[in-house]
Amino acid sequence: DELHCANKIIDDRWKKVRKQQTKLASLDPQLRDAKNELSRAECRLRSEENRCSTYFFGDKIRNRSYWEAQTDKDAAQSKVAGLKNEIKTQEQKPAIYEASLPIEENKALQWIFFLFMPNEFQDLCAIAHLTQSSLTERSGPMPTRMSLHQWFSGRKKSNAIPSKTP
Repeated sequence: DELHCANKIIDDRWKKVRKQQTKLASLDPQLRDAKNELSRAECRLRSEENRCSTYFFGDKIRNRSYWEAQTDKDAAQSKVAGLKNEIKTQEQKPAIYEASLPIEENKALQWIFFLFMPNEFQDLCAIAHLTQSSLTERSGPMPTRMSLHQWFSGRKKSNAIPSKTP
């Protein structure tokens, strides 16, 4: 049945959205920790570069602790890049569900009518809504024929298609 299938598709989409949200919520602290780790690795690399570098005939010669710090920095950079990439992937919205018209002709024609309702029916619906909301308001005044006429005239002017004459 169509309604059951459509509801299942919508529910599956929302489950996917919620799953992405929880995944993103867990990735944010991981990214923050990875950035802190990267900044510590960069500080260590700078200190090792200043402390352990020697010059041999104008060339810098670095010891083992410098190269370990460099490796740690590279690993931290790749971890941050990987987490950013994963966050970017998780931020992609799932496909939007586009419902087709019902299979039954009568139901399909009802949908088409309400999607492409003539302006006169839209105005009639607006008037009916105004009167119904005025009647249900306990503190507001009852609508009069003149107030409905003024409202409808103003609505017609605001919805009118502007003329192209100069």
